[in-house]
Amino acid sequence: MAEMSATFEKLIGDIAKANSWEFKTDGDSCLLTVELKEGRKQQVRLTTGVDHMRNPTVLFYSKVGLLKDVEPERALRANAITSYGALAAIGDDLVMRGTTFVGQGSLSAKELGAMIRHIAIYADHMERELYGKEDRY
Repeated sequence: MAEMSATFEKLIGDIAKANSWEFKTDGDSCLLTVELKEGRKQQVRLTTGVDHMRNPTVLFYSKVGLLKDVEPERALRANAITSYGALAAIGDDLVMRGTTFVGQGSLSAKELGAMIRHIAIYADHMERELYGKEDRY
Protein backbone atom coordinates (compact mmCIF):
# COMPACT_ATOMS: atom_id res chain seq x y z
CA MET A 1 0.00 0.00 0.00
CA ALA A 2 1.12 3.53 -0.64
CA GLU A 3 2.45 5.55 2.24
CA MET A 4 0.14 8.33 3.39
CA SER A 5 1.57 11.74 2.62
CA ALA A 6 2.19 14.24 5.39
CA THR A 7 0.24 16.83 3.36
CA PHE A 8 -2.85 14.60 3.21
CA GLU A 9 -2.63 13.77 6.90
CA LYS A 10 -2.31 17.47 7.77
CA LEU A 11 -5.29 18.38 5.54
CA ILE A 12 -7.53 15.78 7.17
CA GLY A 13 -6.25 16.74 10.62
CA ASP A 14 -7.09 20.40 9.92
CA ILE A 15 -10.59 19.43 8.73
CA ALA A 16 -11.09 17.35 11.88
CA LYS A 17 -9.95 20.21 14.10
CA ALA A 18 -12.18 22.77 12.32
CA ASN A 19 -15.20 20.48 12.82
CA SER A 20 -14.29 19.14 16.30
CA TRP A 21 -14.14 15.58 14.94
CA GLU A 22 -11.99 12.84 16.43
CA PHE A 23 -9.03 12.11 14.14
CA LYS A 24 -6.59 9.21 13.95
CA THR A 25 -4.48 7.47 11.36
CA ASP A 26 -4.68 3.79 10.45
CA GLY A 27 -1.95 2.66 8.05
CA ASP A 28 -2.39 4.68 4.87
CA SER A 29 -5.86 5.92 5.89
CA CYS A 30 -7.25 8.63 8.11
CA LEU A 31 -10.26 7.95 10.31
CA LEU A 32 -12.66 10.67 11.36
CA THR A 33 -15.43 10.21 13.88
CA VAL A 34 -18.19 12.62 12.86
CA GLU A 35 -20.57 13.72 15.62
CA LEU A 36 -24.21 13.66 14.50
CA LYS A 37 -27.58 14.60 15.98
CA GLU A 38 -29.05 12.76 18.95
CA GLY A 39 -25.60 11.74 20.21
CA ARG A 40 -24.92 9.49 17.23
CA LYS A 41 -21.52 9.16 15.58
CA GLN A 42 -20.31 7.86 12.26
CA GLN A 43 -16.76 6.86 11.38
CA VAL A 44 -15.47 7.96 7.95
CA ARG A 45 -12.29 6.48 6.45
CA LEU A 46 -10.29 8.56 3.96
CA THR A 47 -7.41 7.59 1.72
CA THR A 48 -5.66 9.02 -1.31
CA GLY A 49 -5.77 7.55 -4.79
CA VAL A 50 -5.73 8.38 -8.46
CA ASP A 51 -8.40 8.23 -11.13
CA HIS A 52 -8.07 6.54 -14.53
CA MET A 53 -6.26 9.63 -15.86
CA ARG A 54 -3.78 9.51 -12.93
CA ASN A 55 -5.28 12.64 -11.32
CA PRO A 56 -5.06 12.77 -7.50
CA THR A 57 -8.23 11.82 -5.62
CA VAL A 58 -9.50 11.36 -2.12
CA LEU A 59 -11.69 8.32 -1.44
CA PHE A 60 -13.88 8.41 1.65
CA TYR A 61 -16.44 5.97 2.95
CA SER A 62 -18.52 5.12 5.98
CA LYS A 63 -19.93 1.74 6.91
CA VAL A 64 -23.71 1.41 6.71
CA GLY A 65 -24.13 -2.24 7.62
CA LEU A 66 -23.54 -5.76 6.49
CA LEU A 67 -24.09 -6.47 2.81
CA LYS A 68 -26.20 -9.52 3.64
CA ASP A 69 -28.72 -7.27 5.44
CA VAL A 70 -29.58 -5.17 2.36
CA GLU A 71 -31.70 -6.06 -0.64
CA PRO A 72 -29.76 -5.08 -3.82
CA GLU A 73 -32.75 -3.27 -5.33
CA ARG A 74 -33.14 -1.16 -2.19
CA ALA A 75 -29.48 -0.09 -2.40
CA LEU A 76 -29.82 0.81 -6.09
CA ARG A 77 -32.96 2.85 -5.43
CA ALA A 78 -31.19 4.69 -2.60
CA ASN A 79 -28.30 5.48 -4.96
CA ALA A 80 -30.73 7.06 -7.40
CA ILE A 81 -31.80 9.72 -4.90
CA THR A 82 -28.60 10.57 -3.04
CA SER A 83 -26.94 13.83 -4.02
CA TYR A 84 -23.35 12.86 -3.20
CA GLY A 85 -21.69 9.49 -2.96
CA ALA A 86 -23.14 6.06 -3.57
CA LEU A 87 -23.71 2.83 -1.74
CA ALA A 88 -21.03 0.25 -2.50
CA ALA A 89 -19.76 -3.13 -1.30
CA ILE A 90 -16.35 -3.38 0.36
CA GLY A 91 -15.75 -6.93 1.50
CA ASP A 92 -18.84 -8.01 3.44
CA ASP A 93 -19.83 -4.42 4.25
CA LEU A 94 -22.24 -1.99 2.65
CA VAL A 95 -20.69 1.49 2.72
CA MET A 96 -21.60 5.00 1.64
CA ARG A 97 -18.69 6.00 -0.58
CA GLY A 98 -17.50 9.18 -2.24
CA THR A 99 -14.49 10.17 -4.31
CA THR A 100 -13.33 13.61 -5.35
CA PHE A 101 -10.57 15.14 -7.44
CA VAL A 102 -8.14 17.13 -5.29
CA GLY A 103 -5.52 18.48 -7.67
CA GLN A 104 -4.43 22.06 -8.28
CA GLY A 105 -6.57 23.76 -5.67
CA SER A 106 -9.78 22.24 -7.01
CA LEU A 107 -11.29 21.73 -3.59
CA SER A 108 -11.07 23.64 -0.33
CA ALA A 109 -10.77 22.00 3.07
CA LYS A 110 -14.21 23.43 3.93
CA GLU A 111 -15.74 21.80 0.84
CA LEU A 112 -14.11 18.44 1.56
CA GLY A 113 -15.34 18.68 5.16
CA ALA A 114 -18.89 19.24 3.89
CA MET A 115 -18.61 16.15 1.67
CA ILE A 116 -17.35 14.07 4.59
CA ARG A 117 -20.24 15.27 6.76
CA HIS A 118 -22.73 14.41 4.01
CA ILE A 119 -21.35 10.87 3.67
CA ALA A 120 -21.56 10.41 7.47
CA ILE A 121 -25.12 11.71 7.66
CA TYR A 122 -26.36 9.57 4.79
CA ALA A 123 -24.54 6.46 6.06
CA ASP A 124 -26.12 6.98 9.49
CA HIS A 125 -29.55 7.44 7.89
CA MET A 126 -29.18 4.14 6.02
CA GLU A 127 -27.87 2.45 9.19
CA ARG A 128 -30.99 3.58 11.07
CA GLU A 129 -33.21 2.20 8.32
CA LEU A 130 -31.46 -1.18 8.57
CA TYR A 131 -30.98 -1.50 12.32
CA GLY A 132 -33.27 0.97 14.04
CA LYS A 133 -31.91 3.13 16.84
CA GLU A 134 -28.77 1.04 17.44
CA ASP A 135 -25.69 3.14 16.62
CA ARG A 136 -23.31 0.51 15.21
CA TYR A 137 -20.77 2.48 13.17
